[in-house]
Amino acid sequence: MARRRRQSTPSGCGGRSVVPIACGIEDAVLCVLRSGVLQVEDVPLTAVAAAVGTPVHVVSAAKVRAAAPPAVPGVHRIVRVRSIPGTAVLRLLASQGVDADVSSGAEMRRALAAGIAPSAIGFSGVARNGVALAAALDVGIGRFTLELEEEGRLLSALALARGTRASALLRVALPDSHSGIGLAAICAVYGRLSGLAGLELQGLAIHVDAFLDFDALRRLIARLRAGGHRVDRVDLKGPPGIFNEAALRARAHSWRLAFGVEAADILAGTGILLARVLQVERTPLHARVLVDAAVVLPGRVRAVQPRGQHVIARVVGLGSPDRSIEAGSEAVQRGDLVVLHPGQSGVPQLLVDGSRCEFDGDRLLGSARA
Repeated sequence: MARRRRQSTPSGCGGRSVVPIACGIEDAVLCVLRSGVLQVEDVPLTAVAAAVGTPVHVVSAAKVRAAAPPAVPGVHRIVRVRSIPGTAVLRLLASQGVDADVSSGAEMRRALAAGIAPSAIGFSGVARNGVALAAALDVGIGRFTLELEEEGRLLSALALARGTRASALLRVALPDSHSGIGLAAICAVYGRLSGLAGLELQGLAIHVDAFLDFDALRRLIARLRAGGHRVDRVDLKGPPGIFNEAALRARAHSWRLAFGVEAADILAGTGILLARVLQVERTPLHARVLVDAAVVLPGRVRAVQPRGQHVIARVVGLGSPDRSIEAGSEAVQRGDLVVLHPGQSGVPQLLVDGSRCEFDGDRLLGSARA
């Protein structure tokens, strides 16, 4: 029966020929071709495949650290736990001081197991029942994002039963949003919930699709404070790159609060999908390469041990349709290891930190296979 195992893998990278190359996609981690074999950091991808099999999502710890530098004053980076499948990567992000966003008890337990402090965990989402809220209160979750006034009343009652107060943010529903409290009612609801004995409203949460009117947000905060209410934090979620961190830091100082900002796509460009070629069909026009992983995005085939030949290829993954034909793909044969875009969900994840590896998956390591 397969067990979850972790392994430290020696680099085993002899020779002096080192050539950095892009792994076939613009946002891929930088691979190194050393002695004819691609590697991530100091670990050859051939050693990865021998240890844990394929397909596997190989993540560079150095790239993760670069994507999640220490937080700046007044701005907290938030990661959605459900977007980080591997515990090793989540633990690394915890060491970088990120906050976590969870939407279920299972995600909350994962965040805690990874070393994220309860005070740095936010519980958000819809359709949470009393059992889930009570469990979060019992471990001291730092903040709850409230979508409905009724949810705030339930949370207050549960907190009072435990002799505590629950810290919460109230989600603002922008005109194009269907979740949260509408702008016309937000001040009244904020006032009513602030009066509950078991609830401590600390600020607002906003999900932005494309644009946030910060002047309107500043006026809303001023109205709430003029009503005697506390506004110490505003959590922002939205597409990657929508928020300017330097501008947020300046606003945090002048507005006398802290921002929490979702680090969307924090793993983009930090890893590659390692797969094995199952079959190569050759036609007069192109090669059709079938691999043992679902291919989410089109891209050139990069061989882990390139032979120096290039072809026009159509990559086909298990359970995925044919992708666009890509010129410049490297020639491969059945059984070869290849590097692809890491878009497939449900693939085991391996974190490479220098010459050390930590595997999150249910396959036996190579040394344990028959």
